[in-house]
Amino acid sequence: MSQESQDRRPSPAQQAIAREIRQRFNESAPLDSLVDELARQLALIDELASELRVLRAQNIVRDILLPQAVSQYRGVDNAVVDAGMPLAGSAGFYPLEYDELGQPFRWTGPGAVFQFDLHVDRSSPLAFSLIVNASSGIDPASTRAFSDGAELPCEVVDRVGRLEIRGLLLPRDTLGLTRLHFMPTRMFRPSETGNSSDDRALGVVFRELRLEPASDESVRVHFERADNALRLRAAVGAELLTVPLPQAVSGPDAQEDALPSAPDVGDAGDADASSAAEPASTTSPRAARTVPLRGRAKR
Repeated sequence: MSQESQDRRPSPAQQAIAREIRQRFNESAPLDSLVDELARQLALIDELASELRVLRAQNIVRDILLPQAVSQYRGVDNAVVDAGMPLAGSAGFYPLEYDELGQPFRWTGPGAVFQFDLHVDRSSPLAFSLIVNASSGIDPASTRAFSDGAELPCEVVDRVGRLEIRGLLLPRDTLGLTRLHFMPTRMFRPSETGNSSDDRALGVVFRELRLEPASDESVRVHFERADNALRLRAAVGAELLTVPLPQAVSGPDAQEDALPSAPDVGDAGDADASSAAEPASTTSPRAARTVPLRGRAKR
């Protein structure tokens, strides 16, 4: 058989498609079957063409917005979010309340995870500080932080009636949204303590989040703490320290970030424990990574 004849033979994939078409073919009405098959294929082509137009439009928008994003983010290395600002319930916050001194605060919940979307320049390390009430929740000092697909090592500084949970965001090359998640290890319901009729599933009392350029000392401490975490992992085994982590958010059009698993909700029951900030919207499996050690400093 000549090479030209061999080239004309249908490939195994083509033969499989031909068999599939023959199975749908009605020999008693061949013309109708042929028309139906052509209509089906044309509908698939139209669907693919529509998807292609959407992708091209997205690329055009990206090419227009990307230079603007570079200019917008450049040099923005400070951010402050306080409880008095508009914070959506979908981000893990209850409505605004005021303490006896008239200062604003918000309980986190009903899902375990609460989050902040920040538009900042990530070309240099940034330090974050989360301020919560020291007496809020079951164990506010054990609140964990996540961003860029990893859990962030944190230290906790005791202040008068407040806790400051500190961590570091390392530089990254991708532009766009920085999504910072926090997750208390346990939730609770005040109504089940017997001293309140409040049946909400609560996490911690949020006061303020600050973001600022990181000092050389904070960067050194960050890597020292991460190194200690690796030593602990080697000592006790990785299987004891692995947790599901949120995926990184990258690009100016990033929408939703996968979230860490909900913690135990103590006496809060099952309903709100499983609703940790809309985990059902995730579409890809969550990676397991090592939990860094959490240092604790007191002043």
